[in-house]
Amino acid sequence: MVKFLVLGVNKDNKGNEALVKSTVATIKSLIENCNFVFVGVRNEKIKVDNSYYSVLENPTYEMSLKKPLMVLGSLFLLLKIFLFKRLKMEMKFENNIILKNIQEADVLINTGGDHLSGEYGRSIIITLVNLLYAILLDKPVVLYSESLGYPKNRCLGFLLNYVLERSSLILVREPKSYEYLQNSLKSKNYYLTADSAFLLNPSSRNQKNENDNHVIGFNVSPLITNFAKSLDILKLSIDTIDFLLKNKNVNVLLVPHVYGEDSDLKILSKIYEHFDSERLLLIDKEYDAEELKSIIGQCDLFIGARMHATIAATSMFVPTVGIAYSHKMHGIIGEMLGLEDYIIDIEDLNSEILIEKTLKAWENREEIQDHLRKVIPEVKMKAWKNGELVKELCDSLGIS
Repeated sequence: MVKFLVLGVNKDNKGNEALVKSTVATIKSLIENCNFVFVGVRNEKIKVDNSYYSVLENPTYEMSLKKPLMVLGSLFLLLKIFLFKRLKMEMKFENNIILKNIQEADVLINTGGDHLSGEYGRSIIITLVNLLYAILLDKPVVLYSESLGYPKNRCLGFLLNYVLERSSLILVREPKSYEYLQNSLKSKNYYLTADSAFLLNPSSRNQKNENDNHVIGFNVSPLITNFAKSLDILKLSIDTIDFLLKNKNVNVLLVPHVYGEDSDLKILSKIYEHFDSERLLLIDKEYDAEELKSIIGQCDLFIGARMHATIAATSMFVPTVGIAYSHKMHGIIGEMLGLEDYIIDIEDLNSEILIEKTLKAWENREEIQDHLRKVIPEVKMKAWKNGELVKELCDSLGIS
């Protein structure tokens, strides 16, 4: 029996949920005798393959410079584990359920998407601390379907590369992260694959009637303002949707892909309230990742800022315009899927460009759909490779 511990679970973020569910489903298909323990931001339940699993709350995810005692506590614990290891003394963690489960696990998997990406500044330290616990406890670490690298300061860069060098297997989902590994690591423990969420199966829902209006899905995130503080994303969105409603015989569907503290509904609700139109619809209920993928799959075109909202769209062959606030959008939707002509960098974003790209995608939507039907099967094979490489690792360690 292989015991996997999966870090970084956050059910509020449907992209994270899609990653976790597709990762587990892939591994379970390849390794029959295995089980999973999930660690995340809070105690909750997550449904995977028709079974409910408990998610263990990890206090480390609340760590920040505003909580210096928590930071010092984590550093002290790392030092203690290091010293016990050097002195070859046995450590028991009966009073720390997270470390107890790390110690009991055969393999630790981090599938956070971009938790190790430099775009998020000092917050990557949270993931690094948890990975260091596992490394110091001599547990094989797998970074599964990640975007990573390019930290903003040398100290974080040193710590990141220390973890990367000591990870057993690194699976990155786009070329720029792979390039970072090539330039930064001496070890060859990394592979370029694809995002595992391409493999997520949508739920079965009623299909759209052919006589219904065309639907353009629209997703924006309040997170955008962290990367472009001067950008008025609300006005930009309203201007774009206003143009579509006035000039195209379409319905516009506002689709959140993250709920909770960073909920997309914070901005999507304001967009919806601005209009008085039966052709503008808002999903204000929380759905799981499979249901949202099914809903997005019924759109005729999709505009998205959340990475996994665009993955849900393209994997369902929906022509997509992506708003890029990091290299992952360019790498996955732009380069890997060949849709760079329909990606807008956050630094160039305004309503005129968004409308222009949307109209271009609308005019070419049949051509884009045909293109996606050709490339998506290849990308899914690369995503499946993640699981095969994990199985190879387990076989090499004699634990499968």
